[in-house]
Amino acid sequence: MLPKLLLACFALTMTSSVWANTLDLNVGIRRGEVNVVDWKGTEFGFAYLFDLNDAVALGPYLTSTNWNIHNDALHVKSTGSHREFGPEIRFTAPLETLDFVAGASYSIVSKGTVETEGGQTADLALRGLRFKIGLGIPFESGAALNVFLSKGLQDVEVETANEKVKEELDEFAFTVSLSF
Repeated sequence: MLPKLLLACFALTMTSSVWANTLDLNVGIRRGEVNVVDWKGTEFGFAYLFDLNDAVALGPYLTSTNWNIHNDALHVKSTGSHREFGPEIRFTAPLETLDFVAGASYSIVSKGTVETEGGQTADLALRGLRFKIGLGIPFESGAALNVFLSKGLQDVEVETANEKVKEELDEFAFTVSLSF
């Protein structure tokens, strides 16, 4: 799926003379909790946004997150990783020297794995809405360096051969992105 998505984004970049567009590369730190178990993740991703006007952009995003999952008191220690894909909308309002940036994304497709007790592997998916707010430093070249804080309203689904568990992930993230 990733190679097809990258190829589609490249094709859109080469053929979109009508629409202005933005490629946004990002790296982030995610922190959350599911039933008193800490989830700490490192996220890498990108968004390909079509500028609908000077203030609004809309397009797909794709991220990959590696998780460390632990609670020392409960003797829980695990790792996991997943990828998310879905639509993102972003609003930009210029201030004097910075841009105010806000947005939201919704993960439609999420697929990954997590290590369960006993070293077995289970399917992992995170689905739901993430809101972000931040500041951007625009450059004369048209690029921008953005810093976001985001709040996730996502559900974690872990599915083994015997059962499927769905819990709410209470999550915050700090993300830095480069848009051009």
